[in-house]
Amino acid sequence: RGLRDGAQRGDYLRVTRQIAAGKFFGVHADTVLVHAHPSDHIRSQQRVGPVAHTLGGMSRVFLVRHGRSEANVAGVLAGRGDSPLDSQGELDAADLGYRMAVVPLALAVCSPMRRTRATLSSLLREREIPTVFDDALAECDYGEWTGESLSVLADHPLWHRVQRFPASVRFPGGESMAEMSARAVGAVRGYADQLENDQAMVVVTHGDLVKAV
Repeated sequence: RGLRDGAQRGDYLRVTRQIAAGKFFGVHADTVLVHAHPSDHIRSQQRVGPVAHTLGGMSRVFLVRHGRSEANVAGVLAGRGDSPLDSQGELDAADLGYRMAVVPLALAVCSPMRRTRATLSSLLREREIPTVFDDALAECDYGEWTGESLSVLADHPLWHRVQRFPASVRFPGGESMAEMSARAVGAVRGYADQLENDQAMVVVTHGDLVKAV
């Protein structure tokens, strides 16, 4: 109720902060970071990225991590594997759609993967918003780690570097964190530059990409 009342009064910044204070993990400057699924297996939370420092005016970019997936529940690193949302992930995505229904969106940008598409569908709740599916926002290519149990990966010699010095890591047979970060930041910045000062967009992607941006 308070969310809807705030929107009717035009108190847009208050509304975005109320959204962030729900089941999500933070807000900074003009970028609101939204977690449809709060757990994170790869790195600790990093709330502020380069795009947060470059947006101007009153534009808003909502960064959304997909809802909980079957791979998350199984303790598996999904990566480019197309794991669907589980039942709780579907409920969380629907709840996010309700919370964000009051927020006018000029654009939706989404990773093309199944779990992000499902999250976006629930978030938009049949609103007709211009939507782009961009490979630059797809999950990190974890290479040989894709589909592996996280408990097994935790014993890998590279795991410590992933946790402590992610920018220095290239996954075996996959991409580096720096490459992933560059494509994610470039994509979000490019779409954000298209916004007018009073517009907002939502980006539905994956945990490491959200933290990179």
